[in-house]
Amino acid sequence: MEWQALARNWPSFFPAIEDRWPDADEADLIEIDGDRGRFTDYVARISDTSRADAGDQVEAWLLELTDVPLDVQMDDRRDNANISESARSIPAGEDVYSEDGRFGSGADEDEGGGPVNPLGRTN
Repeated sequence: MEWQALARNWPSFFPAIEDRWPDADEADLIEIDGDRGRFTDYVARISDTSRADAGDQVEAWLLELTDVPLDVQMDDRRDNANISESARSIPAGEDVYSEDGRFGSGADEDEGGGPVNPLGRTN
């Protein structure tokens, strides 16, 4: 994860920070306000380690961070990235531009004049 995205949504990451560094205090995190340098200094202080070691801890945490809060995932600034990532869910050979009428998308009535129901629905 990029630090800029984390900083823009700083409070959303408090639970993940508190999981990684149990001695972290929410009031201190609020004051840090997403500043990476101040956060690294804070981690050094609460971990009783050097700033360089704290920087390594923060960097490793960023790389391991997989539980991204939903409000961050759905941030409109991530729309293009989310659309690109969704391509992994499309089976090989499927035409992404074809209309999938059998699922009820598109027409209100079938060729016989009856309603179009989603696949597996009879009413």
